[in-house]
Amino acid sequence: MAMAPSSCNLMVHEKNIDPSRRYCGFAAVDVSAQQKIVRKELYKADIGTQRISTVDVREIVLQPKQITGLHRHPCPVISYVVEGTIRFQIRGQKMQVIHAGQVCYEPAGAVIEHFDNASDHAPAKFIPYYLLNRQKELIEMLPATQTKPQ
Repeated sequence: MAMAPSSCNLMVHEKNIDPSRRYCGFAAVDVSAQQKIVRKELYKADIGTQRISTVDVREIVLQPKQITGLHRHPCPVISYVVEGTIRFQIRGQKMQVIHAGQVCYEPAGAVIEHFDNASDHAPAKFIPYYLLNRQKELIEMLPATQTKPQ
């Protein structure tokens, strides 16, 4: 019988060895019984027919009660909340609460009223994906008195 190397990758030379099984020492492992990869959809955003030349991915941490201020992005931004809870509101839409493990979408040019840490005691961490088409800036801070989008 062939000897299995320490990595458990067996070269099958004998007729009575089942090639669908790996032999590690004396135990046989059924390769076909491996767990399936689960692909859970978190969010799907229709960004239209925009061209994207670069994806810039950042990690941002907001301290307890920290707010981002009124702003907009020159590109679509998709953010994944890693830790904490975010209060999120696009101008003219309902306030949302985004928890760790959830995703939100900021359309290009939309005025963002709130993207704030909802907690008064814990930081919030999120990963924004900026879908750029040669833009240099990622964010434009707006004066708090601005009343309508430009």
